[in-house]
Amino acid sequence: MLKSLFDDVQVQVINDNFQSFLFSPTIGVLQGSILSPHLYSIYINTLPQLLRSDTPLTSSLPLTSINCLLFADDVALLADPDQMQHLLNKAEQHSLLTGYRWSPSKCAIISSPSSPSVTYKLYDTPIPAVDTFKYLGVQFNHRGIDTQLFINYTKDKVQKSMYRLHNIGARSNGFSPLLSMQVYRQFIRPQIEYGLCITNINNTNMPALERMQDNCLRLIVGGHSTSSVKALRVMLNLPTMVERWYVLNTKYNLRLKRLPHESLIFQIQNTNSRYSHLSLISKKNPIYNSFIGDTSTKPDHTVLKQILSSFRSQALINSSEKMIQACRHDLSIDPILFLPMTRKEQRRLLRWRMNWLPGRKSDRYCGGEMSRYHLLTCPAIPPSY
Repeated sequence: MLKSLFDDVQVQVINDNFQSFLFSPTIGVLQGSILSPHLYSIYINTLPQLLRSDTPLTSSLPLTSINCLLFADDVALLADPDQMQHLLNKAEQHSLLTGYRWSPSKCAIISSPSSPSVTYKLYDTPIPAVDTFKYLGVQFNHRGIDTQLFINYTKDKVQKSMYRLHNIGARSNGFSPLLSMQVYRQFIRPQIEYGLCITNINNTNMPALERMQDNCLRLIVGGHSTSSVKALRVMLNLPTMVERWYVLNTKYNLRLKRLPHESLIFQIQNTNSRYSHLSLISKKNPIYNSFIGDTSTKPDHTVLKQILSSFRSQALINSSEKMIQACRHDLSIDPILFLPMTRKEQRRLLRWRMNWLPGRKSDRYCGGEMSRYHLLTCPAIPPSY
């Protein structure tokens, strides 16, 4: 099978609408090939062995000693200030022996503000010291994940992607609202949810997280920057981002419990569970706490689905928002979004349900100003309506 992947392969380069001649690659793997990360993992597998060979465990606590984390060619070294240069020298030695080279300009040092100022070098090139650094798409500082900076970075990325979809047709006069929601679910919301299962969200970060989804919905239906889209979210059966955070964290914890005991994350979680970052997050996750307290013999996915449905339904029932109270509580898409009607009629019904009608004052032929109260009490409107 591997032979058939690379035999008789021809590639072509396209640049500025010009195509090159077909040619056959002689070395390396094809771009995007599933073999690439596996082969590189085998290639660099001796690096962690070299780094751990002569690094003593300085703590007396029964903790798992970790001085490096690797994901393909993204490597993070963890050490005390007096040990870091030694690890860098080992990494440099491994690169020279194996035939590759690190890029000091793409490296960075994050240290505690209380640590002494030390200049670390790689290939005799100083490595810049920074307060935060993005590793595998997540912003880190000396304490761990920088939640606020991570949310700000995600917000900018999501906004750019949503504007592209808005220009393509995810807007009020483009795709249907239901199709726009499906496009949002498929392409935009995964960007918001990336890394969310291990991120500690507090009361300060929650509003910013919800605003990311609300701004996407406003672009789809054509609302201004402060218009409420809570009713639209319920009509589309979209969970809040906090609810998604609970669900993702719950699924992550359940998957963690099923991992092999020799896996890194399993050992970290079980050797230091009291101060574990994931344990602290899980304690304030009501869905996960309800799941571990359930004593039924049903399959896990069935129990989780029931707990989630009950949690979301109860949140809608207990909501103090009048527009949400007026929506359906059966966790399904509102019929307005799929019943046959013209686009103008559907848009008007949606704006009515979201309390966006009228958008501005306008005089009616009966002499009154258009408002929700006037439409309900105007004698010119037949009572049957």
